[in-house]
Amino acid sequence: MALTNGERQRKYKEMHRALGLILVQVWVPKDKVVELKSIALRMAEEGSKDKEPSQRQLDFAQFLCDTKGLKIASEVLSSSKRLSEWLNKNKRKTDKIKGNE
Repeated sequence: MALTNGERQRKYKEMHRALGLILVQVWVPKDKVVELKSIALRMAEEGSKDKEPSQRQLDFAQFLCDTKGLKIASEVLSSSKRLSEWLNKNKRKTDKIKGNE
């Protein structure tokens, strides 16, 4: 059974929303369209890249490991997103490193 045009459009929008994208319609000069599309593409690519953890994240993770006797898997330490999830799961509101209060 074929999808209707409305169903196809809804599926297309849901797919992009799941990627964290939003449709923005603006009027731009014709000579700037290619430039704006390349900027939007680069922003989408940069947003999807997972970066290395920041030094602050690593310091806090080390603090939690030292104070609570926790261990971190090496794959968690290679990803900022994974380390952030690990920190949120293992911290309490009262956990703070001295000097960062």
